Amino acid sequence: MPLVNKLGSKARAAWSVLLMAAISLTGLFVARSVFTGQPWIYSFGGEALSGPGGFPVRILFAIDGMSALMTVIVAITGFAVTLYATISESESSGRDSFHALLFLLVAGVLGMVNTGDLFNFF
Repeated sequence: MPLVNKLGSKARAAWSVLLMAAISLTGLFVARSVFTGQPWIYSFGGEALSGPGGFPVRILFAIDGMSALMTVIVAITGFAVTLYATISESESSGRDSFHALLFLLVAGVLGMVNTGDLFNFF
């Protein structure tokens, strides 16, 4: 986002809306895939990596029906906030960092609703 900020406010607004629209469409695609088939399970790290006590060291994302629904809710809400922010940003200050922080928030919440265990939830 800092590089896009140098191009101007219109470029920042267009980039933010397009990126959040892509996130929303991806969330809808994942939800449709989960609702019509099997849950998605993705492991960051390996199955063979073991920590103390033989527990696997990995981050697990498991997307089932509930987390797919929450993903759609987060993505659509993020898109609505991005649209509102680009329309009303003419009167506010701190515009340079707002969009970067908004995307960081959306990424954190999406990671939270799609995590596969309580350890990575926190």
